Amino acid sequence: SMANTTSLLDMAKAMQYIYLMSKKDTTFNEGLMILSHQCDRVAIPSVFSELDYDKINVYNKTATLNNARYDIAIINTSNNTYVLGVSVINMKQNSNSVVVELSKEVFKQY
Repeated sequence: SMANTTSLLDMAKAMQYIYLMSKKDTTFNEGLMILSHQCDRVAIPSVFSELDYDKINVYNKTATLNNARYDIAIINTSNNTYVLGVSVINMKQNSNSVVVELSKEVFKQY
C-alpha cells in the first residue's frame, strides 16, 4: 500500500481553495460547514473559544498519525483571513498546548 504523502502544505492549499471557492460556488459552503463542526476542537480552535465567535470563524481539521499531531485551520476574523497549519512530531501529552501557544502568537500578528 502507498504511504500517506499529504503534507501540511498540501492541506493548507486545499483549505485555502475550499475557502476561496465558497465565495463563488455554494457547493463549497458545505465543506466549510463540515470543517466548522469538527469533533476535535482542542488545538487551534480552542484559542478562539473565549473570543467573540460572531467575529471569528474557525474551520479546522485535526489528525494524529505516526506519533505526530497535525492541526490545520482557516481563521476568519473581521480584519483578516489566514490559514494556519501546525504539526508536532514525537508527540507528547502537551502537544495540544504547543499548538495552542503557537496559534495565539500567530493570531496576535493578524
